[in-house]
Amino acid sequence: MSLLDGISSEDFIKALTTAPYVNCPVCGAKNTAGTCVIARRSFSRRCFKCGENSSGGSLPDLDKKIIYLDQCALGFMLRALIYKEGETKEKEDQVPVIENFLKAFEKIDILNKKQLLICPKSDFHFKETSIMSEERAKALTHVNTLLSSTNSFFEASRIITRQTFSHFSAWLQGETFEFNDDKKEATSSTVDDWNMWINVVVNHKLSEEYVESLQTEKEDNHKELGGLFAKWQKENGKSYDEFRTLELSNFGLLMTTLPSMQSYSLPDVSSMIELLFRSVMYPDYLHQISRSFFGICEKYGVSEDKRAEKIHEYFLSEEILQVPFFQISSALTALVAHRASQNEDMKVDGNNIIDILFMSLFLPYTDAVLMETKWHRDLLTLPLTYKAKVFSFSNMPDFFTYLNDIESSASQEIIDKAKNVYGDLKPYYTVHKL
Repeated sequence: MSLLDGISSEDFIKALTTAPYVNCPVCGAKNTAGTCVIARRSFSRRCFKCGENSSGGSLPDLDKKIIYLDQCALGFMLRALIYKEGETKEKEDQVPVIENFLKAFEKIDILNKKQLLICPKSDFHFKETSIMSEERAKALTHVNTLLSSTNSFFEASRIITRQTFSHFSAWLQGETFEFNDDKKEATSSTVDDWNMWINVVVNHKLSEEYVESLQTEKEDNHKELGGLFAKWQKENGKSYDEFRTLELSNFGLLMTTLPSMQSYSLPDVSSMIELLFRSVMYPDYLHQISRSFFGICEKYGVSEDKRAEKIHEYFLSEEILQVPFFQISSALTALVAHRASQNEDMKVDGNNIIDILFMSLFLPYTDAVLMETKWHRDLLTLPLTYKAKVFSFSNMPDFFTYLNDIESSASQEIIDKAKNVYGDLKPYYTVHKL
């Protein structure tokens, strides 16, 4: 017995197509040819009467804005959707906050459908979602998939090593380093493609062992950060600049000593930057990065007895701050260290690890970030260089102005074509219920 038994060919084709339905150019039937296949620069329709395909025409090139939504922003959007559907009640003082996030979801979803922006997923979203309840994880994944159109940022190791090794090679040769902040250096190659009209999400159940490993990893990182806090709180006399230099120096020393260590073991954590690396890389990959530094030294003629010294010199140089990841991460980890040294009662916040990671990785490549308020002022006051406009929960009106500007400056041709391909462009308020 076939799964298709009892399903007419007409109903089957309707399930594979979507509105708007137009007159079929093959058989002439009225309003029967719906959008079927969307390719990179063209799309086709299929008629549910005659079953024939027809060209929908070409599609213009796109240059979508890239917006990173942190996990907290996504969580508030899900909360807003649940509230709108009447599934929960909110305290009176929280209603304006929830309404702001509902408005943000509506606007982002519409602009995504108009092919003007996209909000790629990241490994941080996946890890944080994986340790939630199954029901909430499923709902949040659907919201994330909708707004990302299944596009993702590259894994952290790829972004960091591409930046660092190209810069280190230029530094050894005395050449000028030019950082490429193009979005496709950090995101899927399909990020500027026209969205598929349907996204397939496989809600596979993660093994208990895997979820436990993620929870253990988070607890271990929190414990390691606590150890660093205890050390920093004994160093009251150090300045912010001294902490920043120490963060880079200690990581540089780690890179010089790993090749001499047995197997893939790691020494005690000596810097928060090292903890950032450990949270996204296995020990063997850290060893591999260290060996790559030595390999690059060999390639450019640094004698064997000088390679470790040269690598450490690199991490002490001013030029290391030309690498966006190290510029941002060293500034923020030093800020945490300095504040801890000034306040014996400062609590360890394990979320700082993921926060600093996504800022260090994605601010250089994205057009905008919507994130928690706690880091917003620091990013505005620190002397950092990056591409993104930073928005937080404290300046949502500015974020809405930014989104409105994207829409008002968009090509009318693209908006009209989006309506031709996808039909009515309405927010998907029930995506979390799938």
